Amino acid sequence: MNDLQSQIQQVEVSLEEAERIAAFGEALNRLENNRDFQTVILEGYFQKEASRLVMLTGEINLKPEQKEAVYAGIRGIAELRQFFIARRTAGQMAAKEILDFKEALDEMREEA
Repeated sequence: MNDLQSQIQQVEVSLEEAERIAAFGEALNRLENNRDFQTVILEGYFQKEASRLVMLTGEINLKPEQKEAVYAGIRGIAELRQFFIARRTAGQMAAKEILDFKEALDEMREEA
């Protein structure tokens, strides 16, 4: 296999990966536009539950293990939110890369 064929294969693999990441980002966008998801996760979990847990951190009567559970709940909310942000961003970047990969493949195939 010559060097150009190897490069074409590498770009094809990168294109497939970018398409997979972009599709995941699109799925996340559809999910976030769903009313039930907005009610349960975006409002109920990210806002109301987060506020409730933050308020609990000020409770002086909480035992150490209860406080740790509260902090774990807050961390869980933050990690899920960060997951969504990271995957949305990756999906947007991958969608832009797809065009570049397709253009590069067209050029390479013309050379071959």
